[in-house]
Amino acid sequence: MDIQDEEVIDTVEQALSETFEGLAFAQVFSREQSMEPIQLPGHVLASYIDLPDPLHFRFLLAISSEQLGEFFETASSGAAVTDLILHDFVREICNTVAGHLQSKLAPEKKDMIIGLPHDPDRDQLSELLTPAEDRVLLNFEVEEYQVHCVLERLA
Repeated sequence: MDIQDEEVIDTVEQALSETFEGLAFAQVFSREQSMEPIQLPGHVLASYIDLPDPLHFRFLLAISSEQLGEFFETASSGAAVTDLILHDFVREICNTVAGHLQSKLAPEKKDMIIGLPHDPDRDQLSELLTPAEDRVLLNFEVEEYQVHCVLERLA
């Protein structure tokens, strides 16, 4: 399956919508594919997860810590926000979206393997947010915030 296919990109949007609506009561309003490196403002939290079989994708989600904190406060009815909780929350969102992608795009009756969420270091994040032949960069407006996603073909 080609990561550039409209069906794949639509499925990312659908998975992101279902995840944000379910976890943070937030709506996805728009998406845009980026042909330029994604510039992230301020402090950003990101997580990626590999979907090695059968899709052979890597999925990355990046969001500002301030925005993530607001989503967490909504999701948790105002629970205290800490750095550890925000890191766990971004991993949970990434894992949930990746699970949706795997279940919607994988062929039926095929065993599926999904990796564990990882936090990219600054250099790795910068590389993943740069356009490449085997990578799709997507920007989503979730409520009034920007959420950045990357799909990358695994070798």
